[in-house]
Amino acid sequence: MGLALVKGSANVTINIFIKDSTVTTGAGLTGLVYNSAGLVCYYVRPGIAATALSLVTQTITGAHSDGGFVEIDATNMPGWYRLDLSDAILATGVDSVGVHLKGATNMAPIPIEIQLTDFDLNISMAQLIDLFWDEVLSGATHNVTNSGARRLRDLQENLGYQLGAIWIDTVNGTSGTENFVNGTVGNPVDNMADANTLAASLNIPRFVVSVGSSITLAATQNNQTFIGHNWTLALGGQDISNSHFFGPTVSGIGIGASQVDFHDCVMGICTLNQFHMTGCGYEGTITFGLAGDYIIHNGHSDIAGSSTPVFDLGAAIGNVNFAMPGWHNGVEIQNLNNTGTDLFSISGIGQIIYAASCSGAVNQRGDWKVTNTGGVTITSDDNTTNIDTLETAHQAGNLGADIDKINGVTITGDGNASPFDVV
Repeated sequence: MGLALVKGSANVTINIFIKDSTVTTGAGLTGLVYNSAGLVCYYVRPGIAATALSLVTQTITGAHSDGGFVEIDATNMPGWYRLDLSDAILATGVDSVGVHLKGATNMAPIPIEIQLTDFDLNISMAQLIDLFWDEVLSGATHNVTNSGARRLRDLQENLGYQLGAIWIDTVNGTSGTENFVNGTVGNPVDNMADANTLAASLNIPRFVVSVGSSITLAATQNNQTFIGHNWTLALGGQDISNSHFFGPTVSGIGIGASQVDFHDCVMGICTLNQFHMTGCGYEGTITFGLAGDYIIHNGHSDIAGSSTPVFDLGAAIGNVNFAMPGWHNGVEIQNLNNTGTDLFSISGIGQIIYAASCSGAVNQRGDWKVTNTGGVTITSDDNTTNIDTLETAHQAGNLGADIDKINGVTITGDGNASPFDVV
């Protein structure tokens, strides 16, 4: 007799057929009871000695009782008996178990082989589908190329980690490091440590940071991208080589031997090694940490009033290449050529201050109001200074001629009206 039952099942009752050994017709033996002379029951699990299952009295419809034994119907179903198995017989840990009844007068021994399965072979199709859909999809068990489960896993991964990123929300997120559960667009993590754990496990080098989040780096963040808007980033003295940051307000010290990129950021007081910044506003002093290349595209001062952001090329660094194409509003340069040879160029419009710690030649293009308290030599004209000088001369009555020149451009007037009065 063979059966298939689920591992770990409890209170299982089976029906068995016992043959009459005195006939050759295969007829069943009737009249057995739990305490019939010589009747015993044993079971054996692989690797374990045979164990007795003590038989006890039972009724056809009675509640389960380990070892319960009773004849079902001697008239209509001769030879059929009810047997209540103990939970120990079906315990997990093995894939099969044998049960054996024998010993009563005229009884043919009955071996029962039970296959222990991980799921019920008798479940409905609907239940089977539920098992399939509820199964955890993981790389270890669902990694066959082009298989249905692999495609489902890919779908799960791509939707969960939209933009191929770990999602961070330090305001409304939750902690956790379970792959495909935490750090998703629907369940962002609330701290950088968990985000880094997930990124390492899933090999994802990108993070999306929610509005209002605040992150302080406490580990190396090389070759990564942080995307967000209106969030706060404290660099924490960490190595940020070859990383890209979009949209934060930045402060602190960032180190590393390779260039780091900042886009559309608000830069506070920072000390940075080589960088490339695009479209950023500046509110404090940016101090350069290493010799190398520093580039600011389309930057501007975010400071109201007469104060300006400061770029300090480092009192003891030297050999800095600093370019500021498209700058607007005020800026102060410190420690230019203080040590070694620095190269500096700027284009745009606004006010520029060269501090007393500056020297050497600069390439300056655009319209600038210059305050040069150091020994800087400007290699291109400052239009604003020439225009101011021209207007002063006109107001003093010394302009004279109808035709004058501003920075080499011919201007025609009536000799009286200022070109600045013409609308």
